[in-house]
Amino acid sequence: MQLRPSAFARVLQASTLLAALLLQACGGGSGGGGGGGGGSIVTPVATAVFTKYCLAGDVVDARGNCNQGTLLGAANVWTCTRDNATGLMWGRSSAVFDASTSAPPSGTVCGVSGWRAPIVHELLSLPLPAKTTGPQIDTDFFPGTPAAAFASGEAYQPDPTRLWAVDFNVGGGAAAFGSGTMYVRWVAGSSRLNDPVDSQLVFGASHLDHDVLDDTTRGLAWLIPRNPQPRTYAQAVAGAATFNAVDLGYRNWRLPTREELDTLAVRSLQQPSIRPKVLQRSSSTLFTNVFWSSTALANFPESVFGVNFEYGVVGPVLKSGQYGVVYVSDY
Repeated sequence: MQLRPSAFARVLQASTLLAALLLQACGGGSGGGGGGGGGSIVTPVATAVFTKYCLAGDVVDARGNCNQGTLLGAANVWTCTRDNATGLMWGRSSAVFDASTSAPPSGTVCGVSGWRAPIVHELLSLPLPAKTTGPQIDTDFFPGTPAAAFASGEAYQPDPTRLWAVDFNVGGGAAAFGSGTMYVRWVAGSSRLNDPVDSQLVFGASHLDHDVLDDTTRGLAWLIPRNPQPRTYAQAVAGAATFNAVDLGYRNWRLPTREELDTLAVRSLQQPSIRPKVLQRSSSTLFTNVFWSSTALANFPESVFGVNFEYGVVGPVLKSGQYGVVYVSDY
């Protein structure tokens, strides 16, 4: 499987180490393990609690059984896994994806309907970057998952014949799928992970050429620079203290996690692929760039995930590099 290493290398300015990481992300190596990251980062712990659902819509009991008294009888088995943090219902199993033949389940499965391919941001809620071995997903709830690329339902704007995919081999990078075998895991439901409209992003206070932008859908506040300048990872981490010392309505500014930073991406747009409201008081040219997240890669403490808002690529960047900075705070 191939997640377009050339695209990663171009937009993330790969060094020798970064190139090695990308080869692993594209199937050239095994998944890595936990750790890494500056000790001063305040990273929220977002532990997803899953529930196993049977085909008929009942919950798998403590013994791992489904109600055999339904109309489905013995066919009523564990079929879906619900993420209680996002409200999304995922298929337990994955399958090889073929654009011409693959289709989501029709009708009601596990008590819900409207099955579809996930958006990239929904897929990014499942990989576990700190897991030491692939596949980097909770295999207690998603058994049999291959350490491979998984298809989204989103087209890659520079080449709409290709789809965005998320990698489950090295912690969850996102890029346009190139060649090889791609898999799919269908999803149903909607949640705060889905893109909010810009009217739900509201400007607040301003300070030092930065503006507070509240995401009223997700309960996040963003500190957006009007003129974002490249910073090292250490500078990006340390810079939060400047704003935490000022009353901007929030005093727990920090670098966003990969998933939080990705909420700003809009992959139906390009150059930059970012929420238009973010650019209302800023330069679009300066946001066509990589921005830091606080999410570390397993076994690679010198790297963290970055989001490149040129097209929306998510991948590893070295902490020694210099990239853009936005801060986030919880309400």
